Amino acid sequence: MSTVTNTSGADRPWRTRGELLAARADAVPVLERRLFAPGRLVGQSLLMVVVALAGLVAGTALEGSGGVTVAAVAAVVALGAVVVAVRMAVESRALMAGLLDWEAEERAGRSLPAGDVRPEHRMPFDARADEDFRAVSVGTSVAAYTRPVRTPLLVRAVVLGSGIGLGLILVLVGVAEPGAAFAVITGVVGAVVLVAGLVGATATTRFAFRLTRVSAGLEEDVRGMTADRGEAVPTMSPVRRGLLLALLVSPLVALLVYRLLQ
Repeated sequence: MSTVTNTSGADRPWRTRGELLAARADAVPVLERRLFAPGRLVGQSLLMVVVALAGLVAGTALEGSGGVTVAAVAAVVALGAVVVAVRMAVESRALMAGLLDWEAEERAGRSLPAGDVRPEHRMPFDARADEDFRAVSVGTSVAAYTRPVRTPLLVRAVVLGSGIGLGLILVLVGVAEPGAAFAVITGVVGAVVLVAGLVGATATTRFAFRLTRVSAGLEEDVRGMTADRGEAVPTMSPVRRGLLLALLVSPLVALLVYRLLQ
C-alpha cells in the first residue's frame, strides 16, 4: 500500500471497517515476521562482512605479484554482495513502509461503515461505546507503546549499526596503510560498509520513531474518547504509568531474585 484511502479498490477490497480490521490483523503479523526474520538480519550482516573481506583480499592481491586475477574475482564477489545487500535493504524499507501504511489505513478507515467488527480486532475507536472500552484501550495502547522498543527491532538496529564501526575501521586502515592500491581499495570498501551501516541503522531508528508517533496519536485518541464518555481523564495514561512503575521496580525485583539465588 503506497497511499491511504477509504475507498475500495483492487488492493483494498474491504467495504466495511470490520473487513479492514480483519485484513490488517492478517497482514501485519506477516510483514513483521518478514521484517524481523533472523535470516534477513543475518544475511544483511554477512553480506557486509563479505564485502569487507573481498575488498581486503583484492587490495592484498594487487599489492603482490600476479594478483590481478584474484583481485578481479574478489571485486566481482564484493560487487555481487553489494547488489544483493541493496535489494534486501530496499525490501526491508518496503516492509517498514507497509507496516506504517496499515496504521494510517486504520485511522483513515474510521469513516467506513462499521460492518461486522470481530471483538479481538477492535481498536479503541470501535469500542468507544462498549463497556470494555478501558480494557480494549489499555491492551491496544500497551501493544503500540512497546512496539518501538521490542527486542527484534532493537537487535536489528544494533546489528546493522555495527557496520558503522566496521566501516570506520576499514577507512582508517586504508588511510594508514602505505600501499596505494591496498589503501584505495580498503578505503572504498570501508566507505561502502560505513554508508550501509548508517543507512540501515537510520532506517530502523526512523521506523521506531514513527511507531512512537503512532503510539502517541493512539494515546491522544484514547484520552479524547475517555472524555467523550464522561469519564475522568488521568494526567498520565495508565499504560505509561504502569510501564514507568515496572521500570522503577525492575531493579528491586532483580536484586531480590539475585539474593534468593545466593
